[in-house]
Amino acid sequence: MKKYRSIPALIVLVVAMIFLLNPTYPKWIGLALLALAAFGVIFASRGTFTFSKANRIISQRKPDFLEKALPLYEKAVEQGIPEQYQLVAGTLMIQYGNMDKGKAALEELFSSKDKKMIFQAKEGLSMYYWINKDTGRAIKLCEEAKEMGFKDKNLYINLGTYYLAKNRIHEFKLLMKESYKLKLDSPALVDMQAASHMLQGDYKKAGNLLKTIFDKMTPSYVDPFVHYAMVYLHYGEKNSAIEYLEKSLEVCSFANTSILSKDEVVELISILKSDDFGWAIVNAINENPLELINGKIPSYKKLENKKASYAELPAFKAETINRDDISERDENEPDTSLTDEDEEWLKKHNN
Repeated sequence: MKKYRSIPALIVLVVAMIFLLNPTYPKWIGLALLALAAFGVIFASRGTFTFSKANRIISQRKPDFLEKALPLYEKAVEQGIPEQYQLVAGTLMIQYGNMDKGKAALEELFSSKDKKMIFQAKEGLSMYYWINKDTGRAIKLCEEAKEMGFKDKNLYINLGTYYLAKNRIHEFKLLMKESYKLKLDSPALVDMQAASHMLQGDYKKAGNLLKTIFDKMTPSYVDPFVHYAMVYLHYGEKNSAIEYLEKSLEVCSFANTSILSKDEVVELISILKSDDFGWAIVNAINENPLELINGKIPSYKKLENKKASYAELPAFKAETINRDDISERDENEPDTSLTDEDEEWLKKHNN
């Protein structure tokens, strides 16, 4: 009933105007009803005011800004806000706050008359199931959203993450090819490409892609730092890996969807620095990179704590996605070979 919250105030306003325009009624009645209608409009809009206050806190990014803003987003949803605001609030609650309340806020949007709103709510809700280790449900929601015909970066980032978690590399590569064709530039998509190459054993390519990101920006989320650390661990460069992990603690905002929590990054650094287990954890990560990509520090205590023989660290060179990255084709899909327009876009992004 939240979407009808302004109707009573509007009805009172109409009645107030009738009284004010009809000289047979005392003027004070119309004015009183007008004041009541104004109060009703303000009361019905209080959620929007609360939402705006939360947004101001977020935009200022002062200390503890998330802790201060999230209760306001929860309150705004309870008070009633427009669907687009509820989408933002629900998504933020899943990522950083009370996930169950965020889930309820997004599920409520499934009854929207706006199909794009339902699409966005589904891709946002998929994160709830991803965080709760129900990757199958997360994939199902994203695939349902994709079938609705809308496209945006979040869909490809979320679904790509889930495909990687299930080691569904074929589907992942097809998804990345599609995102490339749609010209969806995003550091997160490049980061996922790097993770994919690690799973295929091509750490040099992964390092090149991650260098592309770090040459252009300092990411504000932890995943690229963890992935870059994994690349360096593959070459036995433990100190370089630790440097990237420590840097993430300084610059990153940690969300419920992060590959590792802040405490887990601290734990991983501590293990890497340990005289008893430092090389054991390196060997564990190198033996099964998918575990850490999926946000789990692998078991290491039973492994030998000895520096192994590693390949020489290459000189990473920044690059972007090229034809080889998107060449895999599902035999049931239409031909999507590169056009002249695609070639021109590729040249521009490889400069």
